[in-house]
Amino acid sequence: EKKLGEIIKLGNDSVGREYITFRNLLLSAVKAEAIGLREANAYDKAIVEDALQKALLHFKEEKGFTPSEQQVEAVRNAFIANSDYVWVGMAGAGKTTSLTVLRETAQNLNIPILGTSFTGKACDVLQNESGIQSYTIDSLALAFQRGKLESYRGGILVVDEANMTDAIRLSTVQEIADKLDMKIVYIGDPRQL
Repeated sequence: EKKLGEIIKLGNDSVGREYITFRNLLLSAVKAEAIGLREANAYDKAIVEDALQKALLHFKEEKGFTPSEQQVEAVRNAFIANSDYVWVGMAGAGKTTSLTVLRETAQNLNIPILGTSFTGKACDVLQNESGIQSYTIDSLALAFQRGKLESYRGGILVVDEANMTDAIRLSTVQEIADKLDMKIVYIGDPRQL
């Protein structure tokens, strides 16, 4: 609890449930705001929905369960948002499940998807658990300099552990995404501050 800081009340939802956040999570969001969410490709809702439903059907056949509506909504929003997308969830919230569905949906849409993080371990987990090919941010920058990322042009770049990544590396990610016309999906866990 100490890592998350004090609780901040945000109000109630439409059924009266209270929304809260933690001071350090809010500071993490402010950090993302400071680097700026860029305008990015928004994909057609009907086309995304069709691809998403196919991905969900395949996921259920493979894994034996269906992701929650909240997980499905996060995937949907990552595609239809007209800017980069920030996705925050604690360990066990289903980010890996959601990222697997995100990858399958992108494949159904023929949209290239690539992952990155500041640590090799996080990249290994991202790649092994969700199937998203991943590079450390430093390796991503080197691959970009060598012209090896052209096949990802117009795609999606998933940045795992974004809230633990320093501003210089996040700036590098944005620069690469800008040059390759990629949408960024920032993933973070508020307990990892």
